[in-house]
Amino acid sequence: METTPEQLVLESRGLRVAVAPRLGAKIVSLRTADGREWLWQDPRVPLTPRRYGDRYETQNAGGWDECFPTIAPCVYPEEPWQGIALPDHGELWTLPWEWQRSEDTLETWVYGIRLPYRFGRRLRLAGERCLVAEYQVENLAPYPLAVLWSAHPLFAAEAGAVIELPAGTPVLVDYSAGGRVPTGLEYHSWPYLSASDGRRVDVSRFPGAQAGVAG
Repeated sequence: METTPEQLVLESRGLRVAVAPRLGAKIVSLRTADGREWLWQDPRVPLTPRRYGDRYETQNAGGWDECFPTIAPCVYPEEPWQGIALPDHGELWTLPWEWQRSEDTLETWVYGIRLPYRFGRRLRLAGERCLVAEYQVENLAPYPLAVLWSAHPLFAAEAGAVIELPAGTPVLVDYSAGGRVPTGLEYHSWPYLSASDGRRVDVSRFPGAQAGVAG
């Protein structure tokens, strides 16, 4: 594993993975031996340290971040932390993480600021072109924690790329630009969503950036 002050690199014959522990343990690059970069690189904002509570849209959004203990900014709903404000995309992406490495494994972890938890991620190379990500969250309080987690990779998709999921997988839409698809508690059946105008929309195929939508 190659190491620099800014990034830690896991590398096999077929795959190179770069992680920035000080930047929320962001996976900044996922590159295969053929030279293809699989993660979108944000050209708008340089990779610089974040401040707790920053808006995600104002920072470098490329690569792969972790969202926890929330995704959207919110107020914690339950005692004993009821009323505590949690920031946009959670706490983890703005915090420096601790780390420990071996030749083919990188373990990173961080402690919560406004809630008592330890969040850990273990990245492991398996074979020449496979990256395994394993997660562990420890509740450090004697009370239950109500949390949300999302891995947040932004892939460098090209027009015509296909997302493969088992047909009929339940899909719940949380947000749709311009109200194109109803949001709420209505489940859709992959790969089709029921649009607001009554059409069935196949969202498995990426139309390209010029479309202004993801599916």
